[in-house]
Amino acid sequence: ATLRSAGKCGTTRLSQILDWMGADFEGVLAFDEAHAMQNAAGSEQGRGVKPSQQGLAGLRLQLAAPRARVFYISATGATSVHNLAYAARLGLWGQDPEYPFPSREGFVSAMEAGGVAAMEVVARDLKTLGLYTARALSFDGVEYDVLEHALTSAQIEIYDAYAASFRTIHHNLEAALTATGVNDASGETNASAARASAKSRFESTKQRFFNHLLMGMKAPSIIRA
Repeated sequence: ATLRSAGKCGTTRLSQILDWMGADFEGVLAFDEAHAMQNAAGSEQGRGVKPSQQGLAGLRLQLAAPRARVFYISATGATSVHNLAYAARLGLWGQDPEYPFPSREGFVSAMEAGGVAAMEVVARDLKTLGLYTARALSFDGVEYDVLEHALTSAQIEIYDAYAASFRTIHHNLEAALTATGVNDASGETNASAARASAKSRFESTKQRFFNHLLMGMKAPSIIRA
């Protein structure tokens, strides 16, 4: 976040980094959690296509240091092909003949037309060229035992009591929405977004609650083990 922000005197963190690096910087630029720059070219979803300041700052840093060695690190590099705009140094697009696509737009169009198969080819070629690697931890030699916790009668009673309470809330949720004006007297909604948000909050709260409850009930067996 500091990369895109400016100080009280108007000097940005990006300009400070570039001044420190110098004009002929040839070192490594390592972008950890690089997916934070994934909206560098804007999004075609929502209300507009305005790019993120984070993504733009990352692109400016790369463009200002053309001789730097750029290193992208991410567990989720991109959720869609559009979000690869920040990865200009992968050599996927450019004006020179050695680039496979003349522009980012051309790359995106080709990938969208080719689907998953096209992206698999890109990943294969990048890996062959030494531009992409994906590491995974091996479970070789790992041993484990299954520990089963038998619920006591008291725990079952507690669980049933909480389940009954959430059932009561569930059965009266529509009435609560009507009382707060989200639904009208006939049960039709006056605000679909508010209704969906209320139900989503209820379900997510219920899920988290029972997850914590069950983890707490299993704790005695884990401690004894």
